Amino acid sequence: MKAQYQKLIKELGGSEEEVKALLRKLVEKEILERMKEVLETIGKEERKAYQEEHEVRANGYYQRDLLTPMGAIEDLQVPRVRTGDFHPCFLEPHERHLFKLEELIFAMYSGGLSTRDISHTLEALLEGKYSPNRVSLITQKALEKAEAFRKKKIEIIP
Repeated sequence: MKAQYQKLIKELGGSEEEVKALLRKLVEKEILERMKEVLETIGKEERKAYQEEHEVRANGYYQRDLLTPMGAIEDLQVPRVRTGDFHPCFLEPHERHLFKLEELIFAMYSGGLSTRDISHTLEALLEGKYSPNRVSLITQKALEKAEAFRKKKIEIIP
């Protein structure tokens, strides 16, 4: 495998770092394309099941850009129905992220990452700037929710 990799570097004529970056981009692009296909298929199948249960008609698709941990999926075809009350399980109405940012931050924080480390991670994942202060605010809200849950009185049902 290493010999094949060295041969590829020579054939492409770039440095090892350039070839690694190129391969990484190609793999990321391929993964995002497969994710898009899978999500569109899930949406179509969910709509079919919804139509059988609710006797509504399909009404084409709308396009949505979606941020994922792997990068942005552009022009995702999201199915809809005429009544407008169908939404695929992976996408809440008006949602643009495949994950909840607060949940992601809380998971990283509870795993021991500092707010600065989380900020750098989010910047790399989302290609956007999340300052350590913003991460701290979101983390504080998540910690408050966790503390409220921990202090919640448990009712015993006979």
